[in-house]
Parts: sequence; C-alpha cells; structure tokens
Amino acid sequence: MTPSDPKKPLHLFEIMEKVSKTTTKEEAARVLKDHNCPALRDTLRAAYDPQIRFLVPTSKPPYKPNKEESVPTTLLREYEKYKFFVFFRKGPNVELNNLPDQKRQNMYIQLLEGIHPKDAEIVLDMVNKKIDYKNVNATTARLAFPDLWKDVEE
Repeated sequence: MTPSDPKKPLHLFEIMEKVSKTTTKEEAARVLKDHNCPALRDTLRAAYDPQIRFLVPTSKPPYKPNKEESVPTTLLREYEKYKFFVFFRKGPNVELNNLPDQKRQNMYIQLLEGIHPKDAEIVLDMVNKKIDYKNVNATTARLAFPDLWKDVEE
C-alpha cells in the first residue's frame, strides 16, 4: 500500500503510526517525506504553525465517530475542508473567516463523521495544536518539510 495506490490510499493515521515506530527524529522525518502529500503537509502545518488559529472550539464537538469498516472517504481526500474552519490571517482564504459559526461547526462535524475515527482524532488533535502520536511534532515536521511554515517575525 503506497500513497500513489489509487485503490487503497493510506489513511493519515497509518502514516502517523509509522512515524511513531521510528527511533530518531531523522527517521521520523524520512517517513513523513516518504508519504508526502497535501493532506499530510496541511495537517502538520495547521497543527504547528503559530500563525494558524482555528474557528472551531478546541473542545470535542458532539459528533458520532464513523465505524472503521464503513468509512466512506479518507482524510487524504477530504483535507481541503480544513479551509472552512481555519482562521487565516492573510492569504487566499481570508473570506472564509466570515462563514456563519453554526454552518462552520456543522461542516466540521460532518468532516469528523465522514472519515476514519482515528483520522478524526488527528483532526481534533490538530485543532488543539498538538498531534498525539509519538515522534510527530513540530521538530520532525520542520525537518521533513523545512518550508512548511514561516517563523513568526517579532
């Protein structure tokens, strides 16, 4: 199973599990690089870029996790929905900051309910600015993708 296999794409949590089995930050970064895709990069950036703020509460929303065996889609396909609940200080998606809160919250819950439950946990972690997998952190993300986010200028 590889990221380019259209029949069975890796779930994001499967990538995180591979990273958590590594023993060095260099090895962890290599696993991230080996599975480089927009969903992975956007998830890491959203979790660790200090300039990104979320427009949904950090508390767990009232959602019903999907059953593992009946997941209709993957976070690797649905990650573009992040733009609806991320606060962008500048850039092409600033206009999305004006989405009504209730609509944004509903879209967020729909995303969580439509993906694998372990991927939903990653999204919840991301909103809390920390992904809860061993060796998945800002250091390994920057090592794998040095230009993922810019440091905040003082």
